[in-house]
Amino acid sequence: ADLNRHFADPRYIRIDGRPLFIIYRPGIIPDARDTIARWRRIWQTKFGVAPLILMVQGFGDTDPGVYGLDGAVEFPPHKIGAGLDSIIETVDLLDGAFAKQGMVLSYEELAKRSHAVPPPAFPLLRGVVPSWDNEARRRGTGVVYHGSTPEKYELWLRQASHYAARHPAFGESFVFINAWNEWAEAAYLEPDLHYGGAYLNATARALTSNRRRAQKDKIVVVSHDAHPHGAQLLALNIAMTLTRQFGTEAVILVLGHGPLMAKFAEVAEVIQMTPEDARLAGVIKALARRGFNAAIVNTTVSGRAIPHLKSCGFRIVSLIHELPRLIKDYKLEPVVDVIAEHSNRVVFAARQVKDGFAGLAKTFDEGKALIRPQGHFTAWNSDPAESHALRQRLGISQSGKLILNVAYADARKGFDIFLSIARAAIAAGRNLHFLWVGTLTPDVQNWLIGDIAESPEFAARFHLLPFTDKLVPIYEAADLFLLSSREDPFPTVVLDALRAGLPVVAFHGSGGAVELVAEHGRLTDRSDIAGTLAAIDELLAQPGDERIRRAQARRAEIEKGFRFDDYVFDLAAVLELDNRKVSVVVPNYNYANYVTARLDSIYDQTYPLFEVIVLDDKSADDSVEQLEAYAFRTARVFALEVNAVNSGSGYRQWDKGDQMARGEYVWMAEADDLCDPRFLDRAISMLDNSDAAFVFCDSRQIDENDTLLAENYQYYYKDLGEGALTRDFIMDGKEFVKRFLSVKNVILNVSSVVWRREALLHGLAATRADHLTMRLACDWKIYVTAALECGPVGFVAEPLNTHRRHSHSVIHASKADQHYGEIAAVQDFVAARVELDEATLVQREAYRKEVKEQLERQAEPVKARAGRETPGGSVAAEIVTPEPPKGGGRRKMKA
Repeated sequence: ADLNRHFADPRYIRIDGRPLFIIYRPGIIPDARDTIARWRRIWQTKFGVAPLILMVQGFGDTDPGVYGLDGAVEFPPHKIGAGLDSIIETVDLLDGAFAKQGMVLSYEELAKRSHAVPPPAFPLLRGVVPSWDNEARRRGTGVVYHGSTPEKYELWLRQASHYAARHPAFGESFVFINAWNEWAEAAYLEPDLHYGGAYLNATARALTSNRRRAQKDKIVVVSHDAHPHGAQLLALNIAMTLTRQFGTEAVILVLGHGPLMAKFAEVAEVIQMTPEDARLAGVIKALARRGFNAAIVNTTVSGRAIPHLKSCGFRIVSLIHELPRLIKDYKLEPVVDVIAEHSNRVVFAARQVKDGFAGLAKTFDEGKALIRPQGHFTAWNSDPAESHALRQRLGISQSGKLILNVAYADARKGFDIFLSIARAAIAAGRNLHFLWVGTLTPDVQNWLIGDIAESPEFAARFHLLPFTDKLVPIYEAADLFLLSSREDPFPTVVLDALRAGLPVVAFHGSGGAVELVAEHGRLTDRSDIAGTLAAIDELLAQPGDERIRRAQARRAEIEKGFRFDDYVFDLAAVLELDNRKVSVVVPNYNYANYVTARLDSIYDQTYPLFEVIVLDDKSADDSVEQLEAYAFRTARVFALEVNAVNSGSGYRQWDKGDQMARGEYVWMAEADDLCDPRFLDRAISMLDNSDAAFVFCDSRQIDENDTLLAENYQYYYKDLGEGALTRDFIMDGKEFVKRFLSVKNVILNVSSVVWRREALLHGLAATRADHLTMRLACDWKIYVTAALECGPVGFVAEPLNTHRRHSHSVIHASKADQHYGEIAAVQDFVAARVELDEATLVQREAYRKEVKEQLERQAEPVKARAGRETPGGSVAAEIVTPEPPKGGGRRKMKA
């Protein structure tokens, strides 16, 4: 009776109705395996329930299978910390006697080890400890984990909760925190005098990061000013990719002035304020109250905002572009220390930049460092006519060659070196022209430009242009790029030059791009003008075929290896936003009336999008014009692929879209449907927490005029068994096919499905021969193939998808015969692959009869997808299209 009352306590942990027990040290129980088995039998007999019994991993005892237990719980100090090296010599001890038998270990190393634990074969509930010091219990022989901070604890708990979300135990995601108030072991979350409630706040931040998104991700991008130079343009394009492509909400915090301010404002909300402004702390607090909790701090100079961001709990990734000499010139060493201490991660474009930064910082945790070259962000709009006109305007003959550099003309960028090389080349009679594009410093303007003017012959071949944002024709007019910089961390101009197919010449030791230049050009010594000219001559003298081949290789290197959206996505991952790459493919055929509302529903998703690909199958209406107008009006970034000839099959468009997609997950979002803003978040949460091949949800139904036909498809599912498809589940793929897809297609609209990309690729490849011959049921066959061969299937019972069903006339008899034949063919396809019981076979035959009767009623209107009778139209997802129940209450929906 006491135990029954105990189980009635709502605080008692149950998993699927089963009580959960944890045994601290099963190894000290006599005859543990037999004893625990006896306990199970007694509990089953007396209480009618089989308990879940887990062990605590510690003291070298980690395998629950030895004791016949159901799983394990981590006890980090005694499990993960085993074998860690002592750091006792690095700390100051108050009690020298402790050094004889006590141990001091690194809390940070404990957390890192925990993160590296691979998933075992049995259910494992991960453990986290806020801090640890059991000297109070074990005088003189205690173990201390030194160096815990709320920040380090939060990162560990966040990682453990991510693990739990992806590896649920018994269908639930648990993390055990040891402990709430274990003061004798310094393992407590209760507020104390030193940190106050910081550990509790860290717990809240870590755990809420895994909750379903009620709103979009919110990121602050910090730029040190708004002048049109490389770092500032990088910040602009980061914000642009976050907002216009991923759908993230961004604020750009600009710590200075400059002409890019208007462009910043086109992309996102802009706050302009100097670091010295007393209002800055209040502004950042206001952003935190609005839900902003992550920041990309671009350049060392911008690091001056980090203390304010950190005090408000922001996760911070700092992007470092400066090499040591520049940092010293601007006296930024104190800011380096701030960045090193408070940033969650520090991203460097090259190893040389990281080494220089680490050498300047008083202390720097190398574990925070990430070397990630920036992506290529220049929009590449070729204009051969403008390139040709530029060469003519500069007086370059057909045989003449143009040597280019693009930069702010100062000593660091080596304007004087560029000028010296040009002077030597022209004096030697080489048929070369030199062009510098960029703003001139006052010294260059006052002294060096005057020297150029004194020699008309030299002035005719040495050209200056002010900075312009239309650089692509200039790159494409050039023959070679000469990077004359004395120090350059990882210049964007090198990426631009390689994207144009140009060979590049740069100097040894000039910065982070030297390896890239060595692969696609030449490195020379800065003081060796003759050697530099020889390298230029060699590259320009390459035969035409070789030059073309190498130019193509350079373009491919940038287009594949330096994609800017990959770079920005990686920054979001570093901020621990825990997003997956989702490719949204929108097949369209003659849906001009619906496609813009469809895109609105896609961009309203709370889950960020990696890319949107719109495939138009040569629509006869004005779909393409509508799409182009939408892109112009909203500034959204999506790929628009228009077929020159109709594909003849909607399934071919699926195949094309999946081949183009670069995401881990693919959503085939047909152009006439709609969806709830939470659709992707719910589906991807289920995919993340399982190895499902795909996840689908129930759907609402509307007609071509947005009139609501039905709230869901539950009336269509109910004849498949009591409770069929009424609650969320992850089901073995074979079981799902046997229970549901063996009878009929329960996935009535592909827009309701989010795929693991490889599963969709497999399903499409296996059915490719059917894409033209099967007009109606090939999608059913794709689902069957993916479920049987690629993994489990997930279902979200909430109707988060809206399926638009168009009125259509009577189906011709020949089409009806094909319709019926395809249904029978897929049923037989399933029956040949899974063993069906008698009840399922009866259901299958009943469904065939239902189909036949419906198709024979030729005089009655039949609901069908618009475009079914037209080659290349959107795919018909339902086979016998289920009619909503009578009296369903039709009403208008907001599109």
